[in-house]
Amino acid sequence: MKYIFLDIDGTLYSPKLGAIPESAKEAIKLARLNGNKVFLCTGRTKGECGIYINNNYDGYIMGAGSQVMVDGEIIYTKPFDKDIIEYYKEKFKTTSIGYSLASDVKTYCDDYGYSLIRKYFGLHKTEEISEDYMRKIGYYHIDEYNGKDLIYKVATFAENNNLLKLMDKYVIEGFVHYFTYKNIEDKIFMGELMPEDVNKAVGISKIMEYYNADIQDSFCVGDSSNDIQMIKKCSVGVAMGNATKEVKEVSDYITDDILENGLYNAFKHFNII
Repeated sequence: MKYIFLDIDGTLYSPKLGAIPESAKEAIKLARLNGNKVFLCTGRTKGECGIYINNNYDGYIMGAGSQVMVDGEIIYTKPFDKDIIEYYKEKFKTTSIGYSLASDVKTYCDDYGYSLIRKYFGLHKTEEISEDYMRKIGYYHIDEYNGKDLIYKVATFAENNNLLKLMDKYVIEGFVHYFTYKNIEDKIFMGELMPEDVNKAVGISKIMEYYNADIQDSFCVGDSSNDIQMIKKCSVGVAMGNATKEVKEVSDYITDDILENGLYNAFKHFNII
């Protein structure tokens, strides 16, 4: 049996398609029929994962490792301290960077961040389609954040990489600013601000401990910077064909692009299906 960990955005979900490719759905179905366990391992928090929490998966690592759920129960959680959230909110005011605060129910965005994430979810689609998707996964305006919801991830947004990097100088000790998505053509750049001791590899450890499983039986697929620890942690780490250079450099295998049956082909290559 393999314990398979899959990123969502760029690995399962394609913004160009606006959905998960049918070949990826089939790969997951066949992998589980063959006795393997499949987990989503994503930067999305529980609220943003709502449409994916179903019987198609065995568990979830969410918020880039800050939330772990198995058998419908949260087995690990590590939210941000509220003073840290207030610190970053103040620093965002001094930059031209968009941001979002993601709880386990809602994600709160400023205007700039909302406009860019809407563009990401609506690539080559109408604004109405992207707005509908964002409502389904719980996106709201930052003014609706009352300071009471526990926050599990802070995301950053900009129209160019140099602008996004401006946030680096405000990152406090014990935190890291990952760059998770780059689309030069459409001018969409995204990042995540996370504690150094919270990442997808930590979530994988919690899952493997839960099942008393050997890390040698782990397998993962990813595409962006917050997948690097996951790929290093697992016995076999696969990069999508559309993955960043940094992810490809640390991977054991590079499969095809997400829209070229990348996940399905990776599962076939390693005899998972």
